[in-house]
Amino acid sequence: MLTARFRPPAVRALIGLGAALCLTTVALPGAPSTAPVGATDTVPSVPASGEQFDAGSDALTSAASKFVPITPIRALDTRIDEGYGRVYRDSAISIDPVTDTGVAESAGVDPADIVAIAANVTVVQAGGFGYATVWPTGSPRTTTATNNTEVDGQNIGNLVLAPLGLERKISFYPSVDAHVTIDVLGVFVASDASDDGRFEPLGPVRHTDTREGERMAAGETRTFDLTTVGVPADAAGVVMNLTAFDANGRGYYTVWGSGEPQPHTANVNLTTAGYAAGNQVIAPTTDGK
Repeated sequence: MLTARFRPPAVRALIGLGAALCLTTVALPGAPSTAPVGATDTVPSVPASGEQFDAGSDALTSAASKFVPITPIRALDTRIDEGYGRVYRDSAISIDPVTDTGVAESAGVDPADIVAIAANVTVVQAGGFGYATVWPTGSPRTTTATNNTEVDGQNIGNLVLAPLGLERKISFYPSVDAHVTIDVLGVFVASDASDDGRFEPLGPVRHTDTREGERMAAGETRTFDLTTVGVPADAAGVVMNLTAFDANGRGYYTVWGSGEPQPHTANVNLTTAGYAAGNQVIAPTTDGK
């Protein structure tokens, strides 16, 4: 089951829910058994401690992987986590998001087998116009951005697929002062061949558009049956775009598998009245819901 909740303060917004892909636990007839997620030129193997590697080098390659979705877990919040604080511009921090955070345990895997994570990375209370980036620790910082900020005080999240680097760590760099939260949605585990944890395309197709019905109220929770748009009942999870329109104030959206405790995470952040924001979401499902 899939549940979405909109949190106040005193905010109403319209929600658009479009399912694009599903994670299926059953191989399609005639489909290859090797996992297409985590292609061999993108999934890292961790080099010996102290060794540095380049983001595009052979040291960052290994066998293919399979994806294991989990109920979101907040691996980092620099506003409250001991040992961290606001990250100053042009500096960087590194964390292990899987070993002591409950992520590996939730996925039911050994942390040493995790080669990458799917995470919602949110820049919080940005210091102004700038950007942030996430990359595997031990490799040179990339010249790309995972988040872009426009104004002082902005909160903006983005779904990131991040390979793990040295000591199973990822690094975060902001070009402006900012806090950061990292919510892990799932892990990629090394697997030469697998029938589960595979991506199967569906569309994309729009499941819900509340502009054609009733707006979501602040604090409201809704559950969505995605089998009506072709998500198999035995799918382990779904990849979708979640877009909030016409908010009347500051707040956020959280998506999680219904029947599970609501996680203390956010998928879409809204900063001002009238704001529209979207983000890709990977969420576990039960019976396609």
